[in-house]
Amino acid sequence: MKIYLVRHGETDWNQLQKWQGHTDIDLNETGVNQAMQLSKNIGNYPNISIIYASPLLRAYRTAEILNQVLNIEIVPRDRLKEVSLGVWEGMKYDDISEHYPVDFKLWNSRTDGMDTSLKVETLLELQNRAFSELEELRKQTPNDFMIVGHGAWISTLLCKLLNTEKRDGLIHIENASLIEIEYNEESEQYIVITDF
Repeated sequence: MKIYLVRHGETDWNQLQKWQGHTDIDLNETGVNQAMQLSKNIGNYPNISIIYASPLLRAYRTAEILNQVLNIEIVPRDRLKEVSLGVWEGMKYDDISEHYPVDFKLWNSRTDGMDTSLKVETLLELQNRAFSELEELRKQTPNDFMIVGHGAWISTLLCKLLNTEKRDGLIHIENASLIEIEYNEESEQYIVITDF
């Protein structure tokens, strides 16, 4: 079974380097064009049977653009939403680092002890949510499928699948990029095909 992970196209907040989290920001013109460009290659993956998408507009709209080629069912899934960033949503990386240095360091290093009043989902919580959702979708879907979602969601999932020792920060995922993984039934393991 093949699984295709797609990060949404660019938004104005991506361009401004603002952290979006659950804030529902639409694609900008560049993001629409990125998704359209990606859709030109989607025909190379004819066995995709269904698209699961984050219901956040930037991801769902990306899925809709890709589906102009695939013409299959799109199913919104809440557990595909980006990491919930609480009070950090709308802030820039440097501002978070400056104003919340202790909590931001704990968040990046995936260490416990963050101030819970910030209402920030930890990277470990996100990773557990992402992997649990992947497992559920794989078990209920008999054929190849696509997930259209978000950078941190995909990144934490890849860290788990690659069993990487990288604990500080995230793997950077470009807007409107496609990552191919495969589930091997015999070994019951995921194999990340796309190189990083």
